[in-house]
Amino acid sequence: DNLAILISLMNLQLEKTMDKELHSCLHDLQFRVRTMALVHDQLYRSKNIITLSFKDYLINLSNMVSKAFQKDGIVLHTEIEECYFDIDTALPLGLIVNELLTNAFKYAFNGRSEGNIGVEFRAVLEDETDPELEDIYWILTVRDDGVGLPEGFDLNSASTLGMQVITVLTGQLQARLKIDRKDGVPFIILLPDRKSVV
Repeated sequence: DNLAILISLMNLQLEKTMDKELHSCLHDLQFRVRTMALVHDQLYRSKNIITLSFKDYLINLSNMVSKAFQKDGIVLHTEIEECYFDIDTALPLGLIVNELLTNAFKYAFNGRSEGNIGVEFRAVLEDETDPELEDIYWILTVRDDGVGLPEGFDLNSASTLGMQVITVLTGQLQARLKIDRKDGVPFIILLPDRKSVV
């Protein structure tokens, strides 16, 4: 598998580099490739080669990121409804979750030994009358109860590669991204119907 070879090559480079910034960049890139490989692996193992269980994929992805950081005091919570997406929807959503989870594990708990990270994915309820949810079918939330975003953080002017990836992929999905600062740092993706099968 070409992605597995690429991951192995990055492992070799990670072992050789002494530059901390390069090491961090390669580590983040490796997570992105693993996220892509996970989709292909799940499709390969599935009887249905067109769609995959997004619930299984999201749980596997969340656990993969959590295990990689090995922070015993940080507890991962998942609450994910079952649905099936094709790769064109599942992969960008997976990459978004990977970026948000990676950022949470790396930065949300600086100076803290305990905390919570949550990944939630659910369909919009029929009785939800919020005008913001018009034409929205799914809500994906990645939240933490860590130190919060830096003062003056502006989603529209964020310059990090991770935030740029999130912004581009959200646009690709014709979704909307918002940050609700009321309860920790929830990043919320509002996703229109993508011809999913519940």
